[in-house]
Amino acid sequence: MIEARPDAAYAAPAVTGRRGATVPPRLWTVFILGCGRSGTTVLGQMLSKHRDVTYLNDQFSLWADAAPEYDICGKAPLPGPGKPAPVALDARDAGPVRERVLAALEQRRAGRRVLIEKLAVNNFRIPFLLALAPDAYLISIVRHGVEVAASIEQRALRSKWYGPNDRKWECLSEHARRAGYGALLPLCTSFFYRGLLEWRMSVDAAFASLSTLCPPRLIEVRYEDLVENPVSVCGRLEKFLGIMERPVMREFAATRIARRSEPASEREIPEHTERIAGAALRRLGYWPSLEEVPA
Repeated sequence: MIEARPDAAYAAPAVTGRRGATVPPRLWTVFILGCGRSGTTVLGQMLSKHRDVTYLNDQFSLWADAAPEYDICGKAPLPGPGKPAPVALDARDAGPVRERVLAALEQRRAGRRVLIEKLAVNNFRIPFLLALAPDAYLISIVRHGVEVAASIEQRALRSKWYGPNDRKWECLSEHARRAGYGALLPLCTSFFYRGLLEWRMSVDAAFASLSTLCPPRLIEVRYEDLVENPVSVCGRLEKFLGIMERPVMREFAATRIARRSEPASEREIPEHTERIAGAALRRLGYWPSLEEVPA
């Protein structure tokens, strides 16, 4: 686990310089990383209770307006006839849209020191995000892939996951073919398996980016810790972000964050789970060994 503190401690909204002039407050941007249905939303909701935080939750329109060529959720037109928008983005992709995206983010800061943005596709775009905002802080959350896939399945059954005309799945399938997961696509015969492959590709992308870039302002959170010890996680994040302890945020953590579905250990494991996601499950400690994998 990588954990770092900001290079500046908590400061008042404005400070006085050497000659008595008012110095603007230090501002920073935070990106929440994590596959969808991994606890990213409730984590952001907790942080949003702090008076110094503006939290942007799944603001698809922001990205569709500022960078329509990268939108995978159906809020912007496709970049070409039948051509899916790219899922993964690297630092080179940031140049054409950097000013537009940063302007859109800052318009939503609402005068607060800490701007926190969360979008499920962020795991695929870490180099892109750091090219947009090199001083950004990253909060990465991970959850057991079987639980994530089951949650995605429930959302997809209510037509609330893959967007109009299956747009998001088309984009994810194209990414799978480009990134070497194409052989797994024929196994994705249900929303559960689709969700499992999405989780696998998402956590693989984050692992590769974070291992290579080694960003200094990164903190990692386990979903299991968040639901079992939310106040403790709240304290870790306060220190990481350099924000004062706020009772309202801790009260939200203590009273509103809890596990609301059964853990993977109490679920029947579908037959293709090992082939689709076994390697990632083991790397993250969720699948101890091949010998313990259900047949």
